[in-house]
Amino acid sequence: MGQLIKGPWPNPKKQEAQELFLRSKELVDSNPELIPLYEKILMLDPEHLDTLINLGCLFAEANHSHRAEDLFARALKVDPDSPIAHYNLGVVYHDMRRFEMAAEHYQEALRLDPTLEDARTNLSYITGEL
Repeated sequence: MGQLIKGPWPNPKKQEAQELFLRSKELVDSNPELIPLYEKILMLDPEHLDTLINLGCLFAEANHSHRAEDLFARALKVDPDSPIAHYNLGVVYHDMRRFEMAAEHYQEALRLDPTLEDARTNLSYITGEL
């Protein structure tokens, strides 16, 4: 478990959200408690970037593409320069066969972090599908 940052916290809900997020790291992704825990974190702190991304990944893996799309879009509102959020939104669009949108997000992810090889691989794959 990560080390908790000691207060003072400007907002007790944000502190509780961070504590819950650190607890979530102890759970394996298949644990049925994880989605409700992430949802509680987002009720406390709707802009908790790591939770938006992690929950989006869980919904994407469960083939709930529209819910994943919404979460990654929310993550990008919090941090428009998040290469991971761009990459994951690209994956969702790729799965939805919205190849142009996928390519845009893969390209942005690579612009922000040129080391994201999965984004590069996926981008090269879909350029043949456009």
